Amino acid sequence: STLEKIGKLAFYGCSNLSTLMMPNKVKTIEERTFSYCQKLKTIKFKAASLLKQINASAFRYCDSLREINLPKKVETIGEYAFAECEKLVKVVIPSSVVKIASNAFERSKNVVLYVSDESYALGFAVKNNIKYVIMPK
Repeated sequence: STLEKIGKLAFYGCSNLSTLMMPNKVKTIEERTFSYCQKLKTIKFKAASLLKQINASAFRYCDSLREINLPKKVETIGEYAFAECEKLVKVVIPSSVVKIASNAFERSKNVVLYVSDESYALGFAVKNNIKYVIMPK
C-alpha cells in the first residue's frame, strides 16, 4: 500500500501475469516494467490512483491487453509505452495528459483512443492519424 514506483524491468517477460491491480500510491511506471507480459489482459486502477507517468516501453508487446482506462492524474505517456500490443483496441486517456510520445502506440494497429474534446490527446490522435472517439462530458 506504500509502493510509489514500479521499477525498470520489474515484471519484464512475466509469462503468467494476467491481471494487474495497480496500487493507489504508484506515481511512476518505469521503463519496460511490463514489456513482454504476453498474457496480461487486465490492468485496473482505483479512482484514487496517483499515477502520473508511464515511461518508455512500459507495456510494449503485451499481446493480450485489449483495453486500458488510464487514471485521471496521468500526465505523460512515454516512447513505445503501448507499442506492438496486437489486441489493444481501447485506451481511455484523461484530459490531464499533456505529453504523449509520437511512437507511444506504434504498431498497435487496432487501437482507438478515447479522449476529451479539446484535449492534448485529441490533438495527438489527429496529428498521428490514430482512430479516436470523443467522450461525452
